[in-house]
Amino acid sequence: MAPNRYAAHVFMNRIDGLDVCSQPQLSISERPTGDLRWYCVIKGSCNCGAVTYTADVEATDVYVCHCSICRRFSGAQGMAVTVVENQSFRWTSDTDSIAVWDKPGHDWQANFCSVCGFAVPGRNDEARMFIPVGSIIEGGDRLTVVHHIYVDSKASWDTWDDDGQQHPEAFGSGEPGREL
Repeated sequence: MAPNRYAAHVFMNRIDGLDVCSQPQLSISERPTGDLRWYCVIKGSCNCGAVTYTADVEATDVYVCHCSICRRFSGAQGMAVTVVENQSFRWTSDTDSIAVWDKPGHDWQANFCSVCGFAVPGRNDEARMFIPVGSIIEGGDRLTVVHHIYVDSKASWDTWDDDGQQHPEAFGSGEPGREL
């Protein structure tokens, strides 16, 4: 399930002198209506700072893909991302430094900074963007792995010790009607 989008947009992480990312987290139904202190902004960038972005969402859910394509792209066990609605996401830098590579014969795309090579956000589907969680520099302190996908193709040395639900292939595999 994608993170919840808030009704109000906050374009800064300080409101009335309060650090909104450090406010106690309440469920959306428990939050006071119109009280902007309960909203948090994700800010992120590549390593060199040429690509920057914000998203006005509460970042909580992390999806880790263990497929061989993500392992090769990341140089690690896979890619860890969070997913946000397009309306909540905005680039805060020029997008000229974003390079995109489509893997031939696959529905897979790599988005990275053409200056430093760092993975950057990209299109998840028509309605949502994915954000590599390693690129989040503010507002990611409540991130938790909730799903591991393509665990049947994980590397032999890949292990984890969290409560994230495991899917043999894509998100929802083994669960009829679920997709990311």
